[in-house]
Amino acid sequence: MAKSWKSDVFLSTSHLYSSAFVVDKFDIINDIPQRFQLIGAGWGHGVGLCQIGAAMMGEQGFKYNTILTHYYPGAELIYISKKAKRPYLKLFFVAVFLSNTKSMKNWSWIPTLYFAEGLPYVVVTLASLVFYKQMGLDNAEITFYTSWLYLPWVIKPLWSPFIELAQNKRRWVVVMQLLIGTSLGGIAFTIPTNNWFQSTLFFFWLAAFAVTTHDIAADNLHMKAIPYHDRPLYMRVRLLCYNLAGIVIQGILVMIAGNLQVIYRNSISYSWSIAFYGLTGLFIGLCLWNHKQLPIACKDHHNSNLHDIGYKTYTSIRSFFTDTPATTLLFICLYRMPEGLFSKVSALSLSMRLTMADSVSRLRNMVL
Repeated sequence: MAKSWKSDVFLSTSHLYSSAFVVDKFDIINDIPQRFQLIGAGWGHGVGLCQIGAAMMGEQGFKYNTILTHYYPGAELIYISKKAKRPYLKLFFVAVFLSNTKSMKNWSWIPTLYFAEGLPYVVVTLASLVFYKQMGLDNAEITFYTSWLYLPWVIKPLWSPFIELAQNKRRWVVVMQLLIGTSLGGIAFTIPTNNWFQSTLFFFWLAAFAVTTHDIAADNLHMKAIPYHDRPLYMRVRLLCYNLAGIVIQGILVMIAGNLQVIYRNSISYSWSIAFYGLTGLFIGLCLWNHKQLPIACKDHHNSNLHDIGYKTYTSIRSFFTDTPATTLLFICLYRMPEGLFSKVSALSLSMRLTMADSVSRLRNMVL
């Protein structure tokens, strides 16, 4: 190489690898790691382009297209806009994603993972309101019973250390997705039965605990599998797919259940049962896809015993209550309270207004 940086010469007789690296801790005893593992990103920060090599090629007179095709053979450089005279940065990212198979592999599991994370959350917290309302429960009963379904998210920190330390996150994700799909199938199966309320509430409760556990495992798997410097790139994709799940449930699922009621002559229980069977099939399909596509991270294993896990759980809970000021806890409660009230009451209020409008319309038709 024709040139090297002063820091490289000072710290190494040849050249330093990229400074992007991740430090993993292992064999934690009394909150003190006994072993460390440093995993570097290589010469190109994990995307395949050596900054020093590209700089040297530029100094030697090579053009940008020659440099990019040198590091990404087989990539095609195209213009994003007809008005653009040069592709610049956007064209660089096109070349990266066309040729970097590791990035393409991430795109095969990150969208489906977070779509599967948001789907059951909206089913448990919002779609259940519409379901119980149409099944004939009054607003007081609905708000009382469905509010308890949010309890797993409140006490999630109690068992999150177990998920973080006990086993690999990929297995937890797949098992929890299978349990969520089974719970949705249980809801669909028990809706037409005589004890539909107790049975569906049990499966909603089971799904709620599975969803919270799935959230912990999925987020930890994402942190282990994606390098730190690549995480902002996928953050928007995560949010998009998570929110898309809410649109699917609140819009498409409720719409399908309503159309089925028209087809089957206002058979509410039968219509919702079919809708939940379809949702079960969709989620089982996501589970099978993620089982095939989720990465197996070598960093995703911990050799921790039950004593370490219990101590970690105790220290996490103690630090949360001792290190967090009371004013901060009060602010969190007051900040989240309007959201909880709005998510519950608004759906029921709209449903009640629609029911009243439908009754008035029917009465008017009878009079006329």
